[in-house]
Amino acid sequence: MLNSVLKVIELHSEILKPVSFRVPVCSDPDDDKFLEAAIAAGADYVVSGDKALLNVKFHREVEVLRPLEVALPIGAEIAEVISSPNRLEWKTRTLSLITRAA
Repeated sequence: MLNSVLKVIELHSEILKPVSFRVPVCSDPDDDKFLEAAIAAGADYVVSGDKALLNVKFHREVEVLRPLEVALPIGAEIAEVISSPNRLEWKTRTLSLITRAA
């Protein structure tokens, strides 16, 4: 089973050119790697509960959000679809997310 999951991940993965900051951005320089990965991936958001990342708030084109800030709008969109089953079309927002395991 694990091999099939890894194959799916491999099929949908892309190797990116890394980005490295010359000067630390976060108060915890070890957290810069998450912003660097988000910029390399062209992500709009980093979703994290990490205080050092959250204090950055915005760097280049990447906004740092708390998980709840992302979950509430997504939940509202899902609720809209559920409450309108006959609606043929509904707008969704594409979110590129880099997350950090707790």
